[in-house]
Parts: sequence; structure tokens; C-alpha cells
Amino acid sequence: VSSAVFNSAGNLIVSGGKDATVRFWDARSGLCLKCFESPLGEVTSVDLAPNGVHLVSSSKDNALRLWDVRTAKPLLVLKGHQNTARNFVRARFAKGGTLVASGSDDGGAFLWHASSGELAARLGGHTDVVYDTA
Repeated sequence: VSSAVFNSAGNLIVSGGKDATVRFWDARSGLCLKCFESPLGEVTSVDLAPNGVHLVSSSKDNALRLWDVRTAKPLLVLKGHQNTARNFVRARFAKGGTLVASGSDDGGAFLWHASSGELAARLGGHTDVVYDTA
């Protein structure tokens, strides 16, 4: 497991891992409720939007994916990171859920519009790995 987060109610855990899956777990029973399987490579991070309906995942193919949790379908694929070595990307929703921040081992940090997938800003200044965003 590369990444795990609770939903806002604390009753659901979402995890992503090296097996290229995103899994939804009941926090009380430990049962896996849902699994997104896709050829997206190792999942390096997962995060739930504040509304609990959308999920962002990042993977070693240098992409972020915005998912509809209800349908288990990807809504948008966001590409911008240019990793060549470790292909390590992390992404998080901003507090209001309208933006997604991402960082990677290429030193890039980006802000994306969650509704459209358009790049909102490229944040310069890092000269090495951006391990995470918050």
C-alpha cells in the first residue's frame, strides 16, 4: 500500500498500491467493499474530495486520474509531470475540493482545476523531488 486516506465520516478507508488497484475498505469490519482495477501502473497516492464523490489517484505512468466513486469510472486524466527515473507522483485535493495539487520527482508542482482537468498553475522553485502536497 502506497497511500491510504479516511473519508470525512471516518467509516471508509481508500488505499492505493503497487498492485495497480484502488480499494475501498469498511473501517469497522476491514472488508474490501470496492476495487478499481485499471492498467494505470503502481498507484502512488489517493485522496478523496470533501464531497466524498470524487477521488484523485496518481500513478507511475505520470498521470493523475479523477474518478467518480459511485461508478468506479475515471472522469479525467491529468498529465503534466515529466518523470524519467522513479516516476513518482503524489496528488491531493485542496480544502474546498475545486483544485488538485500534485508534485513529483521531476521537481514539478502543479495546481489543476478538478472540474475540467485544466492546469491552473505551474508552481516553480523546486529543484528536486516534491514528495507530497497538502
